[in-house]
Amino acid sequence: MDADTETCLAFKYSGCGGNANNFKSWNECIRCFAMDYSGCPVGSASVKNLNSNSSICESHLNEKCTGPNTYCSRGAFFGKCCDKTIRDKERSDSDLKSGCSAGSSKVSFKTSSGFPVTLLGKTCTSNFCPQKSTCHQGNYFAYCCAMLKLLFSFILICGVTAQFRPECEHPLHYGVQQCTNTSSIRFHFDTDSKKCLAFKFSGCGGNANNFASYSECQNFCVPMDYFTCPGGTAPVVSKNGKTHCGGMEQLKCDGPNSFCLNGPFTGVCCDTKARDKINADYEKECGPGKQKHQMDLGGISIPLFGKTCDSAFCPDKMKCHQGNYFAYCCA
Repeated sequence: MDADTETCLAFKYSGCGGNANNFKSWNECIRCFAMDYSGCPVGSASVKNLNSNSSICESHLNEKCTGPNTYCSRGAFFGKCCDKTIRDKERSDSDLKSGCSAGSSKVSFKTSSGFPVTLLGKTCTSNFCPQKSTCHQGNYFAYCCAMLKLLFSFILICGVTAQFRPECEHPLHYGVQQCTNTSSIRFHFDTDSKKCLAFKFSGCGGNANNFASYSECQNFCVPMDYFTCPGGTAPVVSKNGKTHCGGMEQLKCDGPNSFCLNGPFTGVCCDTKARDKINADYEKECGPGKQKHQMDLGGISIPLFGKTCDSAFCPDKMKCHQGNYFAYCCA
């Protein structure tokens, strides 16, 4: 985390020494910030309103910024009046579509929320750019440009060789049953479906594949740019012998009963039957007048899933049902 710009930036780590300001992923790094934190771009100073010593803009009171060339940068509870020129220059650095020459594009990665963002470093001396890409210094940050074909090939290789952390590959363990601790609902990473699923943990024993929340499990176990076919099913091979689609080559899926599932840079050809099955698991209703139990993910609700009903993850007075790929709870 760069204290000057209040931004998580990439750098090449030697592998030895260093300090605690060293994170394996952007998602881990942004935990340095409080959830309700708000500030101006690149750590710039807020701008005071006219005839006021305050630089605060209250969204619920519809208060606007009155200072010169300012806008309201919204936060969780209030906003700050910031300089538009600084914002526009910062956006130019992070804009995926600008800054590189014709035939090349900025290297980016996918956040845990599924949004592609530009890979940025403090300066080019951070040596953070992937092989066969070139570093360029922007207004506030450095970024990497890669030829479109090279960029596509690089990401494709990374997608095929994606590795999960060893802790996440431990088998599901419900814990020691002879336990005096209070049991609780936890989450484990399922290597079959490549998804974090709920289970009832006894409170004793178990292994490292055991997380307090769905978000904690996903952030720890799933690489930012990783995606897979529904339910962990195998990709479908197209007539050209490839399983990838879309991307810079704009390849189509023409294999039997297939569709293109888009990822951050490219896509993968998947079975439409698998898509329909997993969509059925995600349906909110589980019968006439009945709803699947949901969990909230920052304003987005999805069903609470377990691998099977043996995971005993459903709340009291709810019945567990086995779906196509996951078990769910019906109220």
